[in-house]
Amino acid sequence: MSSLSKNKSITHITTNLSASEMEMLYSEQVRSRLLQMFNLIGFDQDSIDKR
Repeated sequence: MSSLSKNKSITHITTNLSASEMEMLYSEQVRSRLLQMFNLIGFDQDSIDKR
C-alpha cells in the first residue's frame, strides 16, 4: 500500500535550482532520485509569471 493511499496526501517540492545545479550542490545520485520520484515542471527562463 502506498503512502498516498494511506493518508491521501501529496508532497510538492519547489526549487529555483536546475537539474545540473542540484547535481553540483548535492550529487548525481540525489538529482537522479529526485527526478525519478517527482514530476518535473519546467518554465522558460524568460517567463515572467511562474506561478
